[in-house]
Parts: sequence; structure tokens; C-alpha cells
Amino acid sequence: MTETESLLRLLESHYGLTAVKVIPMKTVSGIVCDDDSRWIWKEARARDTEQRFHAMNKIQALLGESGISCAAPVSNGTGLYLSTIENGEKKGYLQPWLAGHHVQLENRQERLAAFATVGVMHQLGQYVSSDIRSVLATASLESRLVRKYRAMTEAWNVAIHKLPELRAMEIHVFRSMSRVLEGLSRQPLTGKSTFCHRDLAPHNLLFSGDGQPHISLIDLDQAGYDLPFLDLLQLCNHSLHFSDLRPGDFRESLAVYNRNAPMGPEQRVWMSELLWFPDLLIRTTVEWVAYGCPEQGRDRVWTAATKERLRLRLLAEENVVSG
Repeated sequence: MTETESLLRLLESHYGLTAVKVIPMKTVSGIVCDDDSRWIWKEARARDTEQRFHAMNKIQALLGESGISCAAPVSNGTGLYLSTIENGEKKGYLQPWLAGHHVQLENRQERLAAFATVGVMHQLGQYVSSDIRSVLATASLESRLVRKYRAMTEAWNVAIHKLPELRAMEIHVFRSMSRVLEGLSRQPLTGKSTFCHRDLAPHNLLFSGDGQPHISLIDLDQAGYDLPFLDLLQLCNHSLHFSDLRPGDFRESLAVYNRNAPMGPEQRVWMSELLWFPDLLIRTTVEWVAYGCPEQGRDRVWTAATKERLRLRLLAEENVVSG
């Protein structure tokens, strides 16, 4: 019996679903059923546990009350979230295949809708029980930034050897990273943690709706309780990477967020500082070096470096979160 045949049998026996089509994707399988319902099947990873998925469904219910859809796992006929394919070698789980297209951050309406949704998520995510917070606890943002700094330091010499044009960025990149980390050493981040996506790339946000824009959250594998700055840092960096932001766009996007999840004066100061951290350039460069600096990746790294120059100029021109 093939793996697909085993999956079809599991869907029938554990979920009461009759699949008419299985669509292999990059890391998941899309499922289309005879009742026109659509689902995503994902292989489980080490951190995927019944306890985590139970907590994620509590979060899904909380967000759903405010109209935010998220692709949390659904339970099977036995009341569990994890199911084992018939051959017994692989576990996985089912989640809804949500409608919409990946958010186009170059589109102002979609970008602002994304910032508003993240603000609502952060505001609501504060109000959960301590046991959910405990299950979904994550490493601190400070430790994550330190790891990124170390990874960039290790990768940089290889990167500039393969792409010498990057050398002109060296002072700016390391000065920006040091600025943030030195600030953290003087005054650690404070504030109340909340539910965060922690991987806010455009392909993890879906936009739908004609008159009323709607954002759905998918790929919540990294989600957990953290300070909200990481989500904002990722969303700001991706907004710039995928669009030609103008002076004032950072400020406008964060103002929309702030209306839904008000930041205090100290949080605003820290957000201003954290935006200097070249998160997307680090991620692009480190991944390129890790894969052996393939030729087809050069343009992606150079684009990230070019966007980083623009980002630094925009940050220098305005105090993006003062309003």
C-alpha cells in the first residue's frame, strides 16, 4: 500500500472524510473531499504534541471570536490531534485549508490589514490561562537575536568571499546589530508576553474579502508566547522587502497596529531600536551560506542587501513609532 493510499484510508477511518484528490505541496499535502471541504495534512515534528495542539485550539477559539481565522489542528474521531499513518512510521495531523491568497505587502490595503490583524492577535493573546502560556512558552527574543548575530558573524566572511559587493554593507550591518544588542545589555526588554506567530512571512498570511478585508494565519509551527516585538520586526522587514516603501509607510503601518494593541512609551522606544536589527538580511545570508552559496541564490542575497540600505535610510529619516 502506498503512502497516499494509507493517508486516504486514515482520512476515512479517523476523520470520516472521503478524499477525491491529494495534492502534494512543498511540505504538506492538500486534500479535497467529496463534500467540497478542503484540508491540509502535515507530518508531525518533534515539538508537535497533544498538549501543544490542545493549547493551540484554545487560541484558535479565542481569535475566532474576533473574526481571525487560523489553521490549528483538528481532532480525529478518537479525540486526539495526532494520527498515525497505517504503516505506523509517520504521525501527522489535519488542519483546515483556509481560503485566500498570500498577503501582498506591496498593496497598502493588504499590508495595513495584516498589521491590524497582528495587533488584534497580540491584544487578545494576553488574556489566557497560565497553563496555556506554559505549554506555548518559547525562548526569549533576546536569546534569538544573539543567536542570529552569532550566525551572521560566522557566515559573513564566506558570504563576502562569494559576493564581494556585500563588503560595502559590512560596517552598516554589524553596527546595526551591535546597536540593538548593546541596548539590550543595558536595558533588557520588558513587558507582558502574548501569543505571537513568530514566523510572519507573507506566505503565512492569507488575504481574502472584497468589501471587508480578512487576514487568516497559517503555518503556526513556531507560534508561542513571546514579546510582540519579534512579530512586528518580521512584518516590517518583509513589508520593505516585498514593496518599495516610502517615508511614512513604516509609521502608518505601526500606527494601525498600535490602534489595536496600544504600546506604552517604553515599548515604542524599544520598537524603534529593534527595527534597526537587519533580521531579513541575516536570514537570507545565513541560509545562502548554509546551502553552499549556490549561484541562483546570489540575486536573492543582493536584493536583501539593497532593501537593507533602503530600510536604514527610512529609519534614519523618521521616528517610526512615535505616534
